[in-house]
Amino acid sequence: MGIITYKAEKIQNLDTLLILKGVGDLEGLFEYNLPTPNNYKRNGDRYEIEYILDGVFWTQKGVDYLNDIILRFTLTIEGIQETQTKVIKAKHGKKLREFQNLESLKSRLKVPNHNKFGDAVFWWIKLYIEDYIKKAGEGNILPYQTLEDKALNLFLNTGKKRDIGTIRAKCRNVWNWYHKRGWTSGLYEKKYKDLREYLERTKMTRTENMKRINKQKADNTKRKVLSVITGMFAHEYKKKNGEWNIAKISKDIGVSRNSVYKYLQQL
Repeated sequence: MGIITYKAEKIQNLDTLLILKGVGDLEGLFEYNLPTPNNYKRNGDRYEIEYILDGVFWTQKGVDYLNDIILRFTLTIEGIQETQTKVIKAKHGKKLREFQNLESLKSRLKVPNHNKFGDAVFWWIKLYIEDYIKKAGEGNILPYQTLEDKALNLFLNTGKKRDIGTIRAKCRNVWNWYHKRGWTSGLYEKKYKDLREYLERTKMTRTENMKRINKQKADNTKRKVLSVITGMFAHEYKKKNGEWNIAKISKDIGVSRNSVYKYLQQL
């Protein structure tokens, strides 16, 4: 019991440092109302952001929760190439629930309810097999691993076991359905055409949505810059020569220097 108590006391005094490194912009942080990073660095088009997270994730449930948050970061912020975690001594770590607005694979694959097909992943798999049968001829077996690899490459943006399992299960079910029927076509030409149109509409919907999100990101960033240079403490962001201190503005509001400079030119 003494050892367990000692470990518990030590864990209470430690926090977790999450480091995210990549290439690109970080405006996704603000679109999803995420906490301001504890530290932010940029070198050219490369960035590094750091979050101090409350506590140490030493149980399986805690580790799974932390991994889920990290994987959601890779979906929400484009360009993340490397993630690291370190146990450190710190104060005022952020709670994981503060990151619950991060995008998930489930939300990314969500399609409009009014569509008669309803599951973009399932129907993409089915259409992929239908295309194969059309090209190779009925009776020719599509190697299962080829199908699975294609589906994972297209739809899996995380390494989360649950998402991998879901995609694999759909591949397995559809592949077995065709295998039992001797690899013959399972779609009428009309339905085949409707399915292609459905997947194209789904793709367009996502594209239009991303345009909307990108505009919101830009507007949000512009508002942040404006609030700094017109606020009560605007004088703290000016250099002795009267020019705006872009580096300080960038660090304090968590926006890239390029974005700060761009919006300062527009204001």
